Amino acid sequence: DGVDADCDGANDYDADADGFDSDSWGGADCDDTDATVSPAATETWYDGLDADCDGANDYDADADGFDSDGYGGADCDDTDAAISPTAADAWYDGVDADCDGASDYDADADGFDSGSTSDCDDTDAAVHPDAVEVTGDGIDSDCDGAETCYADADDDGYRGDDGSTVDSTDADCDDAGEAVATTPTGDCDDIDAAYNPVAPESDCTDPNDYNCDGSVGYTDADGDGYAACDECNDRDGTVFPGAPELAGDTVDQDCDGTETCYVDADDDGYRPDATSVVSSTNVACDASGEAVATDPTDDCDDADAAISPAATELVGDAVDQDCDGTEYCYVDIDGDGYVVEGGAVVASGDIACDGTGEALADAGSGDCDDTDAAYNPGAAEDDCADPTDYNCDGSSGFADADGDGFAACEECDDEAAGVNPAADEICNDLDDNCDGAVDEDASDAGTWYADVDADGYTNPDAAVVSCDEPDGYSAATADADCDDEDATSFPGGDELPDDGIDQDCDGDDLVTDTGDTDLPADDTAEGSGDDSGDDTGGGKDGGADDGGCGCDSPDAGGGTAALSLVLAGLALTTRRRRVG
Repeated sequence: DGVDADCDGANDYDADADGFDSDSWGGADCDDTDATVSPAATETWYDGLDADCDGANDYDADADGFDSDGYGGADCDDTDAAISPTAADAWYDGVDADCDGASDYDADADGFDSGSTSDCDDTDAAVHPDAVEVTGDGIDSDCDGAETCYADADDDGYRGDDGSTVDSTDADCDDAGEAVATTPTGDCDDIDAAYNPVAPESDCTDPNDYNCDGSVGYTDADGDGYAACDECNDRDGTVFPGAPELAGDTVDQDCDGTETCYVDADDDGYRPDATSVVSSTNVACDASGEAVATDPTDDCDDADAAISPAATELVGDAVDQDCDGTEYCYVDIDGDGYVVEGGAVVASGDIACDGTGEALADAGSGDCDDTDAAYNPGAAEDDCADPTDYNCDGSSGFADADGDGFAACEECDDEAAGVNPAADEICNDLDDNCDGAVDEDASDAGTWYADVDADGYTNPDAAVVSCDEPDGYSAATADADCDDEDATSFPGGDELPDDGIDQDCDGDDLVTDTGDTDLPADDTAEGSGDDSGDDTGGGKDGGADDGGCGCDSPDAGGGTAALSLVLAGLALTTRRRRVG
């Protein structure tokens, strides 16, 4: 109660004096009557007591959510959180991870361990030492290292009818004298490969029954007048050379190696008629384009597999998919080319769906009055005095649905207030002013300048106004291109000397001097002197006495040596030449 009534100085919220307050005041002691229970106590598992007050299940030491076996729970190992009834069990590691109690070495649960024990196939529960051996199945069912195979002593691919078997040291039954269960029977002499059900009997003088059918080559078992050696089936009196061939019965009656098959060109299981046939070496008549006599004959289009009596009829596509002679058409009572949204269909003998009251699937929808052709989504509402909603849009011609001051009959879109005859055209891919053109003379269109040579510099004298950047144009650049047909010429381009082209757009071409001393007065190379030099300067005028260049006056300013240096300097000097 918060009062130290007995004046002992003890904590009034720690009755068991273990140093931890009780729960009643938010303390951590979960049992204030037992000094052995506190957050500092040592937990003992499986005694039912939460000694350390952590709230954990006292029967789930590995905290995997499953109680231990000690209290009847399903966790078979409470020291390992990876082992529980919901854990994934890995075979053959010796750990029962999912606690199902099954052998970790018996994956097929047939009661026999694999590997060190006697199960030779731990993936098949039907294979183990106690299993019954199945003859000729290619499996060593009883794990004895051998297989019981059927006998085919003459290795002709046929076994006798007596079921004779042989033991084999492998399971595949494909060694000499062995056969599997699927090997056909009927061999009447299994020690001679000349005798088997498919052996030929072509020698009419040979009395041996090679094909094991009970008759010899020169006999006529079926009494059709042809010996077995002269025909292809001596067990059927309707089969012999020259017999009438029956179409599509998968029998070669006339023994010519071919069968007359019916036609099914689109392979949809339906024949176009009862007479079209094709000769085939495929007696079964199951190759592409072939059909047997039992296939139905009512395919109305044998070139299209999507069309047959079993096909689903599509409405209004002008095709009789199910070959019933009719087509389902949409209803257009008033014949205005529009149908009611989700409207009715009608069966019609007119496949084209162009009869009275009929329409194809591509007809317009949204007709609000299918009894009057004046009403449909494409109807005009150009009479501003007529209050009728002819175009089925929910408003009449004189209404102003978008509130832009123009009636529906006066504009091109009465659902957009920004679209009307008085609107400014802007770049938005719409006909804002209802003049029939889109984005023409748009107020926010940009100005684009030609950049024909695509060098990134534009021609300021060739401009267009457009909402979108046209091909060969771009936004204006600070420096103009001096030649928009030459991608090597632009401001800052690399100047090539003596080619007559101004690559850097500074107005001049770079040329190298030829070394000619008779330079024109207006093309003087840089650094060649000036016209005002005195008679001692050795410059262009050489000296004042003779008015010449001083070439023949060795005493005037350095003589011949000085002149040679000047000429050499002239030859190395470059000058600029005005282009054009």
